[in-house]
Amino acid sequence: MNRRETLAVLGSCLCGTPAWGATATAGQTREQLRGELGKGFEFTATQRHFVVAFPSGQKDFWSPRFEEIYNAFYLYFNVRGIKLREPTEPLVVIVFPTQQAFGRYALADKVSGANTMLGYYSPRTNRVAMYDVGGGSKSDEAWAANSETLIHELAHQIAFNTGVHHRNVIAPRWLCEGLGTLFEARGVWKSRDYKSQKDRLNLGRLRDYQRFASKESEGVLTSLIESDKVFESNTSLAYAYAWALTFWLTETQPRKYSDYLQLTSKRPAGVNYAKAERLRDFTGIFGADSKMFETRFTRYLKDVKA
Repeated sequence: MNRRETLAVLGSCLCGTPAWGATATAGQTREQLRGELGKGFEFTATQRHFVVAFPSGQKDFWSPRFEEIYNAFYLYFNVRGIKLREPTEPLVVIVFPTQQAFGRYALADKVSGANTMLGYYSPRTNRVAMYDVGGGSKSDEAWAANSETLIHELAHQIAFNTGVHHRNVIAPRWLCEGLGTLFEARGVWKSRDYKSQKDRLNLGRLRDYQRFASKESEGVLTSLIESDKVFESNTSLAYAYAWALTFWLTETQPRKYSDYLQLTSKRPAGVNYAKAERLRDFTGIFGADSKMFETRFTRYLKDVKA
């Protein structure tokens, strides 16, 4: 499995898993992590929102990243008319020094498939866990190796703590993962510096989509909208189409996309999201003509050039 294929399964946001745990202060959370993880880590609270554990000696490399990504997320939704609420508890991120250490943590966290993940966000614990792909290097290349994972998983975490998604509400997985993959592009998470549509393209996901779309792919969109089964049967295809659908909607129908996010976040807590209900909610906002919808989607993505 190459790195791009591995990245296709990094975003295990475990959508809809019930949340738990009492709110703690940043100081209490930091001490809890210190007792839980022990030696080999440093622990810091960022300026406003995060408590981070990272390999010893790497504070200058990791700590400046988090608030920058949070602010980019806030800006992205603010300009689209979605008012975010402040998180009610510190957002915990754990960066492990090795894949083996990350795997042991994921196993204890009852997360399966960790050997194919670079990181994940769990609504149950409200934590992001990942490992340092750069192996301790502080170079730009090392940051590039870690950035997609960190940005993707922080997008999940921030979304579930600011009202874009709700930790106790079962959300369509394409919606969660589409948003996570959308933010991997520098033109989304760093839009003030990179303003063209080309900068907003997630090139890896676009290539994956084009590869799948060149084959027989009729019905994929409907399947993705109706249920999460595509993620179980063909993960790479599911992530590619989740990104492509999210990109198209945010570029061409941002108001309707915002309305859909708000509709799904306000569903009853803990209630299963049945196939018919998912389709009804989606078509209620984007229209009931599925063939026309898929035709417009396909034509738009066909004209997108990297």
